[in-house]
Amino acid sequence: ARGRLDSAEDSVRLFLTDSLPEAESLAAVLQEDNEARKTVQVEMLRRAQGQVRQQAAAAALCIFDPEGHAGVQGICAAKLVETTGRPVAFFSPKEDPELISASLRTVGSFHVRRALAAIAERFPTDFVAWGGHAGAGGLTLRRSALARFAAAWQELAAQHFGEQTLAPRVWTDGTLPGPPSLDLWAEIAALEPFGRQWEAPLFSGTGEVRELRTVGDGRHLKLSLLMDGAAIDAIWFFASEDGTSPIQVGEKIRFAYALERNLWRGETRLQLLIRHAEPSAPASRSMA
Repeated sequence: ARGRLDSAEDSVRLFLTDSLPEAESLAAVLQEDNEARKTVQVEMLRRAQGQVRQQAAAAALCIFDPEGHAGVQGICAAKLVETTGRPVAFFSPKEDPELISASLRTVGSFHVRRALAAIAERFPTDFVAWGGHAGAGGLTLRRSALARFAAAWQELAAQHFGEQTLAPRVWTDGTLPGPPSLDLWAEIAALEPFGRQWEAPLFSGTGEVRELRTVGDGRHLKLSLLMDGAAIDAIWFFASEDGTSPIQVGEKIRFAYALERNLWRGETRLQLLIRHAEPSAPASRSMA
């Protein structure tokens, strides 16, 4: 977080210090920076929504935020990939008014670096620098070339995906044979750490929303779900960017979730960590 908005030096100092007071002071600075980063991210995504709607029919999105922050554009690109199911190039200004930079993220087998290489070969003088790999990339572009880049980026995506229906997808490990439990959480926890190419298990389930309330800044939801006749607590972080709940009390929903242990006032309870939820018969998103 520190490196996204400022120098990452304080993060290194936190790791290296032997002084608890210094560590606490540095941790407070990093926490403050992380909260600032979240605010910047929310505003950038809010400003991007108009362009997202304008490009609804495109096979890939090209977003330019004149007020954007280069350190946060990668997160914004990834968020838009999640919500649209399309490759995204997210641009922000550079200090030089003639230049802009972008972070790119993708879905499926659309290869970011190959796409950049093809566009750079077609318009070599438009690029100042570029690079990446299959799943992500970055570039510095002449501002006057943005429209050419956007057209080429979307053209390559359209050729690649053809007649495929592009929509958000949430990949899960399927349904559990029985209700989730703390014992199952302990089994999964024993397999940690999880990470790239060793993802934490994510399950799919259905249930009825019995209770629902917003928490934090209004974008997070705390729920009580009825699953297989049992009431289970759940939390859904960043359920909504604008504070409008996508689900309602009394509604039957399907959802993707992980298991976590919640310690509260000395009591240990199972809690579901929801990654996505929607009414039981949606048409907008696929969970496989």
